[in-house]
Amino acid sequence: MKPSETRKKCPYVERDISWMYFNQRILLEAARPEVPLLERLTFLGIYSNNLDEFFRVRVATLNRIIEYDDKNIQKEQEIAAHTLKQIGKLHNRYYEQFEETFASIMEKLKQENIHVIKDTELTPEQEHFITSLYRNRLNGSTNPLFLTKTSRHTDDQTDEDIYLAIRLLRKDSEGKVKMKDYISTVTGDNGMDMVFFMITNVLDGGSEVLCSGKNASAPISQAFNVGTTDDSVYLDGVVSRKKQMLPAIMEALQQ
Repeated sequence: MKPSETRKKCPYVERDISWMYFNQRILLEAARPEVPLLERLTFLGIYSNNLDEFFRVRVATLNRIIEYDDKNIQKEQEIAAHTLKQIGKLHNRYYEQFEETFASIMEKLKQENIHVIKDTELTPEQEHFITSLYRNRLNGSTNPLFLTKTSRHTDDQTDEDIYLAIRLLRKDSEGKVKMKDYISTVTGDNGMDMVFFMITNVLDGGSEVLCSGKNASAPISQAFNVGTTDDSVYLDGVVSRKKQMLPAIMEALQQ
């Protein structure tokens, strides 16, 4: 049965399409000029956050249904494909409304002497403040995962998390050398005794640790009973910074 025939017999709106209509009402609130300016900006944030989760969960599920190799669910696959196409059309339409509303709010904010600027427009003082804020308060909320070509699946990564994928094309050691130089600069500029940079490969189940500071490799060697080479060491089976890495280092430093 085609999706059009299904709609004739079952006159209802697919829940994912209904959700898109619901989220648009939040966008419409952001576009109302009588709503206080900062509340309009909040509505845009809510709309964007809702949409992000919707694509990570619901749209991902529809794609899985379409790609699933099972002839017994052909009807469900047709409905999913049709729904996905409708979602794309609605999203394109709402995206234009979002951009227009965002531009309008930005202009109103400027009139109130509130400026939203890009990273290229930062003054040295502003750049230093943002960098310090990230390193001291936000850095612990990000977890880098380094993946290599492998036949192993990553089904343990959930849809609820947010991922930023970056493809690394460099095949020599220059990247590691630059990272060592960077953490060495961070160590000196911030008056730190030691800095450890942990690079985790979740597929291989291990981590490489870059060390910076006077005798910084010593607690690593003592904690994990391994030798270090050029201020770096590979720790097989160590993938957790909080549960494995830090407790072992703290114990070694206290001895």
